[in-house]
Amino acid sequence: MEGNVYLAVAMIDSGNADSVILRWNGSRFVAFQSIATHGAYDWEWFSIGGDAFLAVANHQSGGSSDVDSVVYKWSRTTNGFEMYQRIGTHGAEHIEWFNINGQDFLAIANFYSSDSVIYQWQNSLFVPFQTVSNPAHAASWKWFALGRANYLALAYHHDSTEYNIASRIFQWNGTLFVPVQSVATQGAENWEWFSINGTNFLAVANSQDNGNYNVDSVVYQLSACS
Repeated sequence: MEGNVYLAVAMIDSGNADSVILRWNGSRFVAFQSIATHGAYDWEWFSIGGDAFLAVANHQSGGSSDVDSVVYKWSRTTNGFEMYQRIGTHGAEHIEWFNINGQDFLAIANFYSSDSVIYQWQNSLFVPFQTVSNPAHAASWKWFALGRANYLALAYHHDSTEYNIASRIFQWNGTLFVPVQSVATQGAENWEWFSINGTNFLAVANSQDNGNYNVDSVVYQLSACS
């Protein structure tokens, strides 16, 4: 922004700790702006209509997971990020922005809720668009596209007793995201999509198998669902 490069660092803390935005000075990143966060797990940068935004997934505050996550907007007046919109979340761990056919969305993974929520940009605000039931604790979303088909992968970490939980992949049907595939995972923390020489892959970071941390993470080769 404004010809500069920035790095947002989320401070995961059980209390209320400031997270930090760093700016590249030509040789290293230096502190630029501190933002009050609450057990922040993730930052997501995106741009809508020429405006730059930064959203933080706040996980908990004072032992409560019912804490707002916040969207900040870059201010050319103050030369920094200013609070723009609060979104009620429940132990948020990840925020994913994506655009489909000119429509902007934010998907938020709520770790301590029976639902995760996809929001749509309408009239300059994000409003609830689709609720996805969580059969287990939701850890992260990942949007990706294969040709004209759009997908969201949702990683599930564990339920009340088990870390061997199937994570799910959803496909956009033109109106909503519908589940199209379940993938066996073990305490899944994160998804990552990437492409090599035109071949698409989706990697999942597995964390544990009911206390055993010596588990494989997996890379899948992708083909579009019919």
